[in-house]
Amino acid sequence: MDDLIDSGATFDEICEAVLRPALYEVGELWERDEIGVADEHLAAAISETVLACIGAIASAPVDGEPRVLVCCTDGEGHALGARMVGETFAAADWSVHYLGPSMPPTEVARAAALRHADVVALSTTMSANLPAVRTTVAAVREAAPQVRVVVGGQAYGGDEARARELGADAFMGGLNGLIDGVERLLAAK
Repeated sequence: MDDLIDSGATFDEICEAVLRPALYEVGELWERDEIGVADEHLAAAISETVLACIGAIASAPVDGEPRVLVCCTDGEGHALGARMVGETFAAADWSVHYLGPSMPPTEVARAAALRHADVVALSTTMSANLPAVRTTVAAVREAAPQVRVVVGGQAYGGDEARARELGADAFMGGLNGLIDGVERLLAAK
């Protein structure tokens, strides 16, 4: 990581080229029962440490604008993707409210309304958790109709149509172009 940072690699490049592929591989190894839960948790802890060292959430303006609420779908325990998304928004000087893993739909909706969010970014890694996306989007729409909901994560398999079927305003398949895509979505309001 130090060598990548010293060579001028950006946060997005490190996440897209190193962390995301490594975490996908760890997940696949776990699914095939080639590694145990302890190994998976160790990889996640190492990744969290890297994100804490190179991320920007801690220095992002809390009450600034625009505001994004970043979290994981209810039942989703894998929050590293969401953390990367939050860090990407923070690096672009957005006000980031990072809520972490497994957020109940009603709590996401309540937080979006109370924090006057412009965007809810919802991460889902496991396809079994996709039904909760629809429930979350509906709850957000009821509590804060002006909020745009952006989804992403491995559960979508890169399929933007699946995200739209669940009610999302947009699907973002990675960090590259995330900020520009969300800013275009907000401009089209």
